[in-house]
Amino acid sequence: MTAPNQSAFWSRFGVTQSGGSRYESGRNLPNATRILMALYAMGAVSDADMARAKTVAAKLAESDKTEATDE
Repeated sequence: MTAPNQSAFWSRFGVTQSGGSRYESGRNLPNATRILMALYAMGAVSDADMARAKTVAAKLAESDKTEATDE
């Protein structure tokens, strides 16, 4: 199995390639990202879990937009 490129690696955690590059250069990771990465490294969260979470997050974001325009 080949290693993912930088963009693919960081996008798994909801981080852009440029954001990931800044973290690699010393900027502090947000706690939520740090925890998610630790869970992934421990095997507690899989790629499939991450894909499902992105789907749910996108649906929630769309719901938030709809509610904001309804008010």
